[in-house]
Amino acid sequence: MGLRGDCELSFDLPRAGVVSLDVFDLAGRRLRTLERGGWRPAGAYRSVWDGRGDDGLRLRSGVYFVRLSAGPEKRVERVVYLR
Repeated sequence: MGLRGDCELSFDLPRAGVVSLDVFDLAGRRLRTLERGGWRPAGAYRSVWDGRGDDGLRLRSGVYFVRLSAGPEKRVERVVYLR
């Protein structure tokens, strides 16, 4: 997936649980936390990433990874960010 500007990240939870959603660089450094370990009931959700790190600075164009942790399950997706 490539993006310019904001990126809408959608995910479904088949059962309730604690959810975290983070953006990482290729070296595995966490750059942005979008969801911080909050309890969510089962259902469909979306979160928006604006291409910035936790420090508020816009990240460079490149490949990033978005990791969703929902209870014991983890899913990682690759994102190509273009400025």
